Amino acid sequence: MKSLFIVSLPRSLSTVVYHVARLALRLEEPIWTSDGEVLNYDRFTLRDEPAHDDGAKYVRQEKEPELFQKLLSFAGDTLKSEGAAYKDVVQPFLLSTFLSDRDFAVLKIKRNLTDVCYSMLKMEWFYPARAAEKSTRLDDAVVEGLIRAEAAIDSIPGETIDYDNFIDNEQTIRNSLVTLYPNDKVRGFTFIDDDFRKSTEKILKRRETDLYKEIAQRVDRVKMGIN
Repeated sequence: MKSLFIVSLPRSLSTVVYHVARLALRLEEPIWTSDGEVLNYDRFTLRDEPAHDDGAKYVRQEKEPELFQKLLSFAGDTLKSEGAAYKDVVQPFLLSTFLSDRDFAVLKIKRNLTDVCYSMLKMEWFYPARAAEKSTRLDDAVVEGLIRAEAAIDSIPGETIDYDNFIDNEQTIRNSLVTLYPNDKVRGFTFIDDDFRKSTEKILKRRETDLYKEIAQRVDRVKMGIN
């Protein structure tokens, strides 16, 4: 069975999707990192303790060609094309190149971009700013990096599931897995319960706040500036 890659922007429930997908397909989880994040040094067991932002993230070939090529070589040497499940939310530009000519099954998660920007800025996770070119303010640079990352993920061949759809119906995920693995048995699964619904309803209510609307305007303004 070909290996599976879950790819998304951060804060898109990719960990939930990763684990239900790998269990449904009986694919191996690499034990030397956590939650299948094989391109995120902060997750590696080589570290003595967990870290948040030590590793290089959102590396773009146009801005850091030498580092990009080293990371591309690392991915080629490390990742198995059969039998494993992987996940990534920190190297979208690398994967848009790496996965373009390799035979992996790819499941992409699409979440409202303002949702992601809201969450990243509130948590002060600023690493997407590394990918920015035109923005000088930090908040704008984070948004620009996420906009560019979304475009990179969109360019990767594969199946796409919408965040708003699968938080209401997990069958959406299974349908995409069946499409990716038409000749293999995909086990059923469920993860939506009352606690999950309460949590996601609370998250979606952010869209009604003034802060969310302000960030939505920022996203639109930054998009216009880079197009």
